Amino acid sequence: MLKKLLSILFNIIITLAVFAFTLGFLVSDQWIKPNFELPLSEINGITVDSNDNVYVGLNYFSSIQVYDKFGNFLKNWHIHNEGGLFNFAIDDYNQIIVDVTRLPYLKIFDNSGNEILKPVSNLSTTDSYKYKNGKFVAKNGRVYEIKGTIFKSIVMTYPEIKSVVEQSLWKQIFSVPKVLILIGIGILGKLITKRL
Repeated sequence: MLKKLLSILFNIIITLAVFAFTLGFLVSDQWIKPNFELPLSEINGITVDSNDNVYVGLNYFSSIQVYDKFGNFLKNWHIHNEGGLFNFAIDDYNQIIVDVTRLPYLKIFDNSGNEILKPVSNLSTTDSYKYKNGKFVAKNGRVYEIKGTIFKSIVMTYPEIKSVVEQSLWKQIFSVPKVLILIGIGILGKLITKRL
């Protein structure tokens, strides 16, 4: 009986993890355009606009995700980065400037995620934020950090300390590389269960 229950449990773990991993590929390749909050996975930048909305770059999903100043999810959009890494910043006009390593030019978006073909300004992304010692310093002087190694959250550490973005355990489990670990646990569990 125990063997059967364990087998079912590990089948569920493998199925969910493979689903989450596949979903990540479908989102990053634009087969699915999510209207939902993505897991905080491979964070490569944090900055804020003049309304204190927090913008988070998610390299795995090739997306920028936006939260209000209270940490409520607002939206996200794909940046069409050709599969390369990207940096981003916000200029004085609340335009999001994206520097994609595989493109010879900057991409510029409005704060709704629409690409601007004739931008108001042409700043480089290094002019608008700094990354130093694991901290993102926004143009307005606020400092943000990614806390946690397994389950990540975003915390503002200056001028005050407060949690900005926290995700549910469910969302965190299905971020990369945790899904790969879950697949490994599921397969290992299945192998062990067969030997019982």
